[in-house]
Amino acid sequence: MKLSAKSRIISLAVAAALLPVLVISVITVIQKGKVVGELTYEMDRLGRQSISQIALDAYRMCESANAVVQKRWTRT
Repeated sequence: MKLSAKSRIISLAVAAALLPVLVISVITVIQKGKVVGELTYEMDRLGRQSISQIALDAYRMCESANAVVQKRWTRT
């Protein structure tokens, strides 16, 4: 089955239009994976940093409350 010149030209035009779309799609999928990995890492890091700060603030608040209680007990 031999294709006519018109069919060949149309096939080449379609292929020329689809090839960049396919290449960009593959690159997008690859980059999406990298971005998701980096985002997960950064969110985990920020979460741990926030938890550390909250724990430190709670500890300092307990220290302050303890100091107030100690002062009241030493007065009596």
